[in-house]
Amino acid sequence: MIITIDPHSATPIFQQIHDRIVEAISRGDITPGQQLAPVRALALDFGINPATVKKAYDLLVSVSYTHLTLPTIYSV
Repeated sequence: MIITIDPHSATPIFQQIHDRIVEAISRGDITPGQQLAPVRALALDFGINPATVKKAYDLLVSVSYTHLTLPTIYSV
């Protein structure tokens, strides 16, 4: 999954992650059943706190774009 964020944007990073994933789903770049990058891996890629990624993923779950299966796998 390739997404970009702008650390200088007025939009919070968790919201940017959420928005980029929603856009990727809308374009068909991320398809149903596809797993999202693990929280820690995405956090490491961006150099951000894992809690920020988790907040973005949890927001996706709350609006039914993704679902969570245990052990902590987020899928579209």
